[in-house]
Amino acid sequence: MYQDFLNEHGEGVQHLGFFVENYGEAYQEMIDRGFPHLLGGPILGKTRNGRFDYFDSKKDLGVVVELLDIPDAKL
Repeated sequence: MYQDFLNEHGEGVQHLGFFVENYGEAYQEMIDRGFPHLLGGPILGKTRNGRFDYFDSKKDLGVVVELLDIPDAKL
């Protein structure tokens, strides 16, 4: 996904990430608004125990939207 962006546009803003309070609700809202799911998975590590998901919002917003859920992080 990152290399595709570089090949097509060069350097620039590829995505914007958002920390959300209710991950399931935010995820479903993206689906309900018609944004295709691109990629997702766990965020693992000593201080992280969460997940991420990318949605294709380029047509409407000009960038990919990333939802982030990292409950163990102090934000």
